[in-house]
Amino acid sequence: MVWALVASVRLFGSTDRGETWTERALPDGIPRGDASFVSDRDGWMAGYGPAGATPQCQSQVVLLAHTADGGATWERVATSGIAEAQCKNGLSFSDLQHGFLSASDPSGALTIYRTGDGGRSWTGSRLPDPPGFVAGSAAQAVFVGPVRAFGATFLVEVIGEAVSGETRFVFRSQDGGATWAYLATTPVPSSVAFVTATRWLQLLLPGQTRETTDAGASWHLYASDYGQAAPVPPQVVFGDPQIGYATVRGSIRRTLDGGLHWTGIRTPGTS
Repeated sequence: MVWALVASVRLFGSTDRGETWTERALPDGIPRGDASFVSDRDGWMAGYGPAGATPQCQSQVVLLAHTADGGATWERVATSGIAEAQCKNGLSFSDLQHGFLSASDPSGALTIYRTGDGGRSWTGSRLPDPPGFVAGSAAQAVFVGPVRAFGATFLVEVIGEAVSGETRFVFRSQDGGATWAYLATTPVPSSVAFVTATRWLQLLLPGQTRETTDAGASWHLYASDYGQAAPVPPQVVFGDPQIGYATVRGSIRRTLDGGLHWTGIRTPGTS
């Protein structure tokens, strides 16, 4: 089962790898946010309260809902442990009980919240500063993406922005998200696609895509035919070592062979 949240306002599910889509309901009273599903039935929707009044992410609340029937009905989840401070993103669950939520702010502080009871209670862990970045520096900013789970290994991408340009880093946790450690710096400023715990891709133009098979210790060119017209990094998610999806500006491309070949599929909700 593959799920797609389009423009944060329409939810679709597919049982044939994205060939056809069926629209599902979203929970009432949840603002725009993220969705995370662990099966064809169980999923969560996180909505993030307005941050417009606090542009420096001084305050942003999180509203959470859960479905156990594939989006037919939703139930609000009463949460505790998530501070209002910082902007939230990247909801991701690895199973029915364990999930993560990323948080960051312009001061450079990075937080990963984790839950072990289906989203009711959360505990935050501070990420260390990536190499060359210092929290609170006026000339630097760091942001953290969603957590990806591979058994007992958890990976997260951190984006660092400075006057000299953008740098991407990977952090790893092997204790369920309680602590995080810097693992690798990527060769180019493009999003990291975690295929397995040790094999990652950076999808660029054909002939420029890069691959690591040793968790970022070394990188080499990879003969992928992935390409796109948009000059921004795609968002890429792999469901298993072979099947993955890349989205950028409303388009979706799919691979069935681990990222070597990609084909376009219809974006749900479009004609």
